Amino acid sequence: MSSSTSAYRVQEILGRGGFRTVALCKKRPTNHLVVLKMSKGEKSIAASENEATYLSRMRAKGSQDSNIVRYMDSFMVDDVHCLEFERLDISLSQDIEHHRLTVKEIPGQGSWFSEAVGVVHADLKPANVMLVDHVLQPLRVKLIDFGLAHVMVTKVSLCPPQISRNAAGSPYSHAVDTWGLGCIAAEMWRGTSLFQGLSAAHMFYEETPPEFKAAEECDVSSFMDLVTEMLSMNPRERITPSDILHHPFLELSHLDSSRHSSS
Repeated sequence: MSSSTSAYRVQEILGRGGFRTVALCKKRPTNHLVVLKMSKGEKSIAASENEATYLSRMRAKGSQDSNIVRYMDSFMVDDVHCLEFERLDISLSQDIEHHRLTVKEIPGQGSWFSEAVGVVHADLKPANVMLVDHVLQPLRVKLIDFGLAHVMVTKVSLCPPQISRNAAGSPYSHAVDTWGLGCIAAEMWRGTSLFQGLSAAHMFYEETPPEFKAAEECDVSSFMDLVTEMLSMNPRERITPSDILHHPFLELSHLDSSRHSSS
């Protein structure tokens, strides 16, 4: 297939569902490998065009230098709308199976950037967080799939994103993405999705890997505090994405204080 400036040859189908196909392609004349997200059908094309709008808005604000997937182009080929992205590696959901990353590598930077430019991702989950290169850059991640993105509003919903994003007219704020980040952090800790337990203690400590049981008590306490703030049922009380980056758990300040108290 071809755009007005380049030709693309499909190398591998990375995913397919509904009216969308994601493919790894070789781009001519550069021969660079890129990813095309192709949408067909009225609703899917409208969603793809909406995603292009938000990606363009963030790119104009400097998203190329943040933890957000590099968006390169959008174009129509016959009745198919295409979005072109940089090639990334594996998703966080795939990585969790091998426990390569720790919870301190949650993608707060990308969420902070989208908050700063007034965009709510609205679908943060491990499958939408990609490792750039799990071998050469194992700690670097990027957010993908802004298909459900919305403009941020000041009035916030009183529901988690899984509920509010399906309710007609529900407002969106950064609290939606904070909730998603909290779920991601908890899943990285547990190795399984969060809402399967009956209580907070059950969710975090049942089937906890041995290496976490041996972790310093203050580190566990600080992590629990962060996730509790991220998963507050009242969005007005939920920690903001930018404040997440300055929480003691990520700045490791709680470990300094524990050393002083024990000496």
